[in-house]
Amino acid sequence: AHLHLHALRGRAHGGHSEDRRNALRRRRKLSGQTLHGYAGSRELGTRRHRLALKQGLFNGMSATTFEPDGSMTRAMLVTVLWRLDGSRAPAGRNTFTDVPGGQWFTDAVTWAAENGVVNGVGSGKFEPDGRVTREQIATILFRYAAKRYDTSARADLSVFPDAGRVSAYAREALAWANAAGLVNGTDNGHGLILDPQGDATRAQVAAILMRYVKNIVR
Repeated sequence: AHLHLHALRGRAHGGHSEDRRNALRRRRKLSGQTLHGYAGSRELGTRRHRLALKQGLFNGMSATTFEPDGSMTRAMLVTVLWRLDGSRAPAGRNTFTDVPGGQWFTDAVTWAAENGVVNGVGSGKFEPDGRVTREQIATILFRYAAKRYDTSARADLSVFPDAGRVSAYAREALAWANAAGLVNGTDNGHGLILDPQGDATRAQVAAILMRYVKNIVR
């Protein structure tokens, strides 16, 4: 299944001009980075994957591979957003029992939790190695964007035959993501469905984030 993506646009809320200036400076700084040492287009995939690496949002899975078809985990996703936000040090301590200290994702998960970007999966756990589903991506991006931009747009999800499969916590976020053009559905051979519990690949998430950077973080 392919995640169909379009430009996500939003209006910054007042009071975030300094954040936007910092993001722009970060983007300009990152634009000078190169991708020397990575394999060719077979591993890096599309231009969006290369830009994700160049922007410093994604790391390769090895010194020479990106693994675009590999699974995107919850830890990977919040780490990408943490980098997009400037890799800020968290104010407090990690409270998830399954997030050890000193890991590459520890600060990112802690930052995401204390800023309301993630809530965990219950029982004090975050499930860092869990695969990210389409509805989870929509929810995490919705919470992240809502702190900076207008996220009031909503789409009628009832036009999708599997709208009833959307988890209660994700309904508002998916309605926004669909209205914003982030998630338009995936073709199962009989028409478009939301496929809310479907997994997303690293390539698909890279495409989402680079559109976010290009059209919102500017």
